[in-house]
Amino acid sequence: MTEENWGLSGESDGEDPIPEPIPEELLGYLRDALGGNVRAVAHYDHDSADIRTADGVGDGVTDEHVEEIIDDLRLQDVSQTRQESLFQVGSLYCTIRAFDDALVVHFIQGDARGTMISLEPSTAPGLTDFIYDVLGILHEHSEQEINRAPHWTRAEQD
Repeated sequence: MTEENWGLSGESDGEDPIPEPIPEELLGYLRDALGGNVRAVAHYDHDSADIRTADGVGDGVTDEHVEEIIDDLRLQDVSQTRQESLFQVGSLYCTIRAFDDALVVHFIQGDARGTMISLEPSTAPGLTDFIYDVLGILHEHSEQEINRAPHWTRAEQD
C-alpha cells in the first residue's frame, strides 16, 4: 500500500462540516503493518466522514451507499453502553464482522464517533480459519442452517 494508491472522499457537500481527517499516524501504521491488505478506512463523527479506499476497492459504490454504512456505524456507537452493561466483561473497544470479501473492524469512540477499517480476509488467517471451522461444525452437528461457506476457507487455500 503506497500513499498514491489511497483515494480520498468525504460526505461533505460544501454545506456539511469538513470531516476530521484520518490521523496520518494511523494510515502510516496500517501501511507498514498490513500493506495491501487494507481495503478502506473511514473516520467519522456526528455529521461527516473522511473515507479512504485502496485502488479498486469500492469501484461503483455510490455516495449514498457509503452514507448508509456510516449511518449504520453511528447507530452501533449508540448501543455501546448497553452492550457493556449486558455482557459485563468490561469496555467494548471494537467490533469485528467477517464477510466473504472483507473483515470489518469498527473502533467505537463514543458519541457517534468512530473509525472503521476494512481488511482482506487473508489478513487474519487464524480468525478466518476459526470462523470457518465453527461454521463447519455448526453445519454438520447442529440444527442451524449454515449453507454458505466463505470463499476464503482453508479448503480453497490447500
